[in-house]
Amino acid sequence: MSGFRIFLIVLAVCVAAGAGGGYLVWRTFGPGAVEDMRRVQNEASEFAHANDQSACAREAFRRLRACGGFWCELQQPAFTKECLSNAEPADELCDEVPDSLIQGALWTQTACVDVDDVRPEICTRILREVLTVCIARDL
Repeated sequence: MSGFRIFLIVLAVCVAAGAGGGYLVWRTFGPGAVEDMRRVQNEASEFAHANDQSACAREAFRRLRACGGFWCELQQPAFTKECLSNAEPADELCDEVPDSLIQGALWTQTACVDVDDVRPEICTRILREVLTVCIARDL
């Protein structure tokens, strides 16, 4: 086979893979995604009005454990951020959070190692939201 034919075959495979990937992205993050995120933000805001920030973090992890898929998991850091920004401050939220940003980044990694039934990368994103709130308090 000539080099040009090999190139065309590789190109066709790449185009097919790209189209398939694009379809999956559209199905995952399509028009319903915006509505889903608004719903999550509304739920977080409602939860925050009846609870304090510590309850927000616990609820985010409860919701995360109840998730039925990757899209649901991706929504929980957004829930956490919205809830933390609308809830009453809770001193105990920051009890275990380090004071510095660098130590805090390490804390999010190590704290998520021992959390059962939760993807470490999603746990880390939730704890980063907690870290952001706690660091802002110290400023």
